[in-house]
Amino acid sequence: MHVDAAGKFVLIANYTGGNVTVFPVQPDGSLGQATDMKQAQGSSVNQERHKRSACSQHHARFNETGSAYSCDLGTDRVMIFRFDSQKGKLLPADPPWAQTKPGAGPRHLAF
Repeated sequence: MHVDAAGKFVLIANYTGGNVTVFPVQPDGSLGQATDMKQAQGSSVNQERHKRSACSQHHARFNETGSAYSCDLGTDRVMIFRFDSQKGKLLPADPPWAQTKPGAGPRHLAF
């Protein structure tokens, strides 16, 4: 889970569901209804561990320029999104992912 720089949205990666979801932060600090969700698809070379897309439950985050990233253990990719901070939407980046070494299973990022 990671909060955007303005403190208005939370980005959450769901390991079991293989998706990334954006929730607005309400004035009382609670989370509102999801404003966006991106479902990952695919698999990788390690069929025992990578049978399906599995966005790491430990890591999805915004960077300082407003982009959003999620590590996808199941496809060996780091997913990259542009973030619409007004609407809480994840938009396709160019490129939409960074491929890691087959079988690497990325889990965390540091900026």
